[in-house]
Amino acid sequence: MTNMHFIVSELLYTKYNVTRRDYITKYGKKGGLHMDVKVLLAPEYTKPIAEIKAQELTPRIEKVVAMLEQEQQKKIMILKGKEIALLEEQKILLIRTEVRKVCVYLTDGSWHETNMTLAQFEDILGVPFVRISKSAIVNLEAVQSVKAAFSGMLHVTLRNDLEESISRNYRKNFKEKLKEWYS
Repeated sequence: MTNMHFIVSELLYTKYNVTRRDYITKYGKKGGLHMDVKVLLAPEYTKPIAEIKAQELTPRIEKVVAMLEQEQQKKIMILKGKEIALLEEQKILLIRTEVRKVCVYLTDGSWHETNMTLAQFEDILGVPFVRISKSAIVNLEAVQSVKAAFSGMLHVTLRNDLEESISRNYRKNFKEKLKEWYS
């Protein structure tokens, strides 16, 4: 008997929308229950959470945990002139334009100049990154404080004492993303 996957879908009706929840059960070669995997999809889940329940830590579970941790340490390529640099996504604090160049600031205090655009970074960066102005993207995990400023703007302070202004056009989106990320 080959490996079989059974997917059972359940539609949940709420006041505003229909949510689909999938329960995926995998049966091993011998036909016995090998592992249950449940995937719950709903709009209220803003960031994914992996939870493993078992009687003991097995080599297979260790392998799954290592795979999930590796996924979180995603590397991105940035173009620096004619060379390519590989940066770990979680080490990026801020990306901003400075005199027609885009600079990427890292947790170790270093920075890289690149010929990529902010729009290209928006396409490749993950969830904790949010646009805060026409000229900047920040990592929500690096935010230390947000202060109100004159004329409806906000100022954000990141690790390594990096500061950037949040323009009025991006303020609402920033607040929503920050609230989602830390809730």
